[in-house]
Amino acid sequence: MEQREEKTENIQRKRSRGKSSSSSLPLDLTSEIFSRLPAKSVVRFRCVSKLWSSITTAPYFTNSFETRPNLMFFFKEVGPRLDLLRKAATPIIWNPTMRKFKPLRKLDERWKNIKVSLGYDPVDGKHKVVCMPYGNAFYECRVLTLRSDQEWRTVKTNHKNSPFTFHGGVCYRQSRCINGVIYYRADTNSGRVILSFDVRSERFDVIELPWDENFGLVMMMSYKGRLACLGFNHEKNSRSLWVLEDVEKREWSCHTYLPISHYEPGLENYFNLTGITNDGELIYVPNTVLERFHVIYFDAIRETFRRVIYKGVADKGFRLRNGLEDKPIRRLHFFPNHIETLMSL
Repeated sequence: MEQREEKTENIQRKRSRGKSSSSSLPLDLTSEIFSRLPAKSVVRFRCVSKLWSSITTAPYFTNSFETRPNLMFFFKEVGPRLDLLRKAATPIIWNPTMRKFKPLRKLDERWKNIKVSLGYDPVDGKHKVVCMPYGNAFYECRVLTLRSDQEWRTVKTNHKNSPFTFHGGVCYRQSRCINGVIYYRADTNSGRVILSFDVRSERFDVIELPWDENFGLVMMMSYKGRLACLGFNHEKNSRSLWVLEDVEKREWSCHTYLPISHYEPGLENYFNLTGITNDGELIYVPNTVLERFHVIYFDAIRETFRRVIYKGVADKGFRLRNGLEDKPIRRLHFFPNHIETLMSL
């Protein structure tokens, strides 16, 4: 009995020490620990105590919270932080981390066909939705700042242009926000160009294309923090990566490389290019997906080639719930460089 009582006393002492030590942690250290956790864990820990909830919901914490960029994929019947979708003429903001959707206010009824882009200003920490009419050239667009504006604002430009779009107005691969600037392809009176929209100053600028008519642009992307345009040359049957090295001087570099089928015949018949990692590796994803699948990472500059196997995706339980049986999935959408955010909509 005496030994049991001694053990009980020792356990209680350890518990009291643990409580006092955890409660005495400085707030900045507690915040730093939370910032290194996955977003899913942070959201779960908000229910532990009022103190932890106040720390993880404070604006300074949610605005600064970032995870390592990762490859996000999801199943959808019908496209950094937040993503932008569109239903009819209503833009919809989607936060995959928080599993929240928010339809935005409708635009002018005269704008039946629109192109929408989502930009982020890293200086002020603000997200802005930029909406433009497409099909006709315009001198103005609409801008809405998330969590600030209640109405769309009109922003004018000196460059009359018509955005070049795919996917029913959502500029999926033909625009990109890089370091607070949205880049998109557009047609002007002088021909096809790249237009830039500074998210913070809300000013437009024109960037002339460095390539000739034999180059076919496939997608725009961020290559190590710089604008890059990837495409192919019709005459030479090669792939090229144009990188905007200096925005002010409009200096571009061009890197030519062979298709992935050169390293393994037939790969391009089963894999599609979906984007690029922050380290400069092109990401090729499969056309169809079973329970396990390969993703190919290819560095066109260094000519390195590697495969990564993803397992446990669309397992038997998922297939039974969605009536897929043993059929391959053809509607898996991939988003490279996804960064989790705790931002509320």
